[in-house]
Amino acid sequence: LPDSVFQQIRPYLQLETPVFRKINLNTASVQDFAAHPYFDFPQAKLIVAYREQHGAFRSVRDLEWIVVFSYKGWLEKVMPYLTVE
Repeated sequence: LPDSVFQQIRPYLQLETPVFRKINLNTASVQDFAAHPYFDFPQAKLIVAYREQHGAFRSVRDLEWIVVFSYKGWLEKVMPYLTVE
């Protein structure tokens, strides 16, 4: 994009900080998790099933107890989007 074109369209450009809602591990439904781009439907079902079997999560790191989520890279990527309340 030539600078001259950028300068012409610059007044029309806006940069907004994305606002996202954190997903509460203890109250979110399968659909809530599955609607997030980092979770697929089978993962969403696993989280809810684990919560139903073992009780409330005490921290986001409790996801490490679910074997398929123990991969550190994935957990680090999703942690900013999760909360435990």
